[in-house]
Formats: sequence, C-alpha cells, structure tokens
Amino acid sequence: MGRQEGFWDYEKHLARLTKGGDPLVTLAQVVDFEPFRYRLEKALKRSDCSKGGRSAYARC
Repeated sequence: MGRQEGFWDYEKHLARLTKGGDPLVTLAQVVDFEPFRYRLEKALKRSDCSKGGRSAYARC
C-alpha cells in the first residue's frame, strides 16, 4: 500500500513535470491566454467568489 501524499508532494510533482518538459508549461510561455479570459469566464459561468475560499484559477 502506498503512502498518502503530503502537502508539499504536489509542488515536487509539478517541479518534476516542469523539469521534464511539461507541455502545458511550454504552452503557457508561448500563448497569451488573457485575451480569452472574458470568453472563458462567460462560457464557464463559475461562482462569483462571494462565498470566499481560493478559486481554482486567478479570477477573484
């Protein structure tokens, strides 16, 4: 049985992916996604952030 991942394991995992050439990191460096933000927020119709807490992505 494997051990449960700790709080910092996620950061280590992301660092390994980035070091190994994570295509999402490369894509984020090449494509400016800001022009798409309005359309994405309109299409996704997420929470208005009034309940607090950290959102899944930078928007509140």
